[in-house]
Amino acid sequence: MADREKVINDLDEISLYFYGCYRNAGGGTRACEKFHDWMCAVDEAKEALSRLKAQEARVMTLEEIEDALDNVVWLDIPGAENLADGFSLIMAYSRKNGFVLLDSPFGDNPSQDRFEYTDYNKTWRCWTARPTDEQREAVKWDEPPKEG
Repeated sequence: MADREKVINDLDEISLYFYGCYRNAGGGTRACEKFHDWMCAVDEAKEALSRLKAQEARVMTLEEIEDALDNVVWLDIPGAENLADGFSLIMAYSRKNGFVLLDSPFGDNPSQDRFEYTDYNKTWRCWTARPTDEQREAVKWDEPPKEG
């Protein structure tokens, strides 16, 4: 994880540096011609940074889970220490009836389970990417998830 964070920090610094060079050149047409390649590099760095940050493991909101139908998530249940080693697929949800159906096809006990909205972040939660044990421990249960 430290390598990933270093890449994010480096990309942040690079984009700020190039943007500063552009701004110091006055930002006019001549500056655009002179720094056009630099600005492309800034745009590419910002896009790469955005993709890296999007891959960061974090607890999802229920709204994000609804938007992730047929997508892979990492299911987390208190006391199920190895559960986050596998993935689950969001098969269905019903806002009206307040449930999410997850298919967990991995391990010795593949299953399809129904989880209640009212229990989210109390007895179950989903992550955007496979969390480390440290990340799982750092995010407290009952703490409202932050949107990405």
